[in-house]
Amino acid sequence: MTSSAKKQALQRVKEAKRTVLAALRENGELLNLQELYLFLNQTEDILSMAVIDEQLANLQSAQKKLEEITRRIKEDIEGLEDVAEKVEIATKAVKGVTDAFKTIA
Repeated sequence: MTSSAKKQALQRVKEAKRTVLAALRENGELLNLQELYLFLNQTEDILSMAVIDEQLANLQSAQKKLEEITRRIKEDIEGLEDVAEKVEIATKAVKGVTDAFKTIA
């Protein structure tokens, strides 16, 4: 069952509960209505847990994806440290040449 179908079923159960509750208020203590209301309440709980379980699975999937991306970024950073060192050395060399030209000019 898809998430939207579960949510729609949950909404329908809530609507039915409201209708039954209104009927209970109007008709007093009808045993069948009380039993129906309790059953709808249990059904709502079951559907709510199903939606939560599905969302939990989605969150767990998102967590794994984030962990993988983080791991790859860390690997990229490690690989770029060598690049940064080489660029820093080149920058210092260029600065040395620039400083030398400043003293000549």
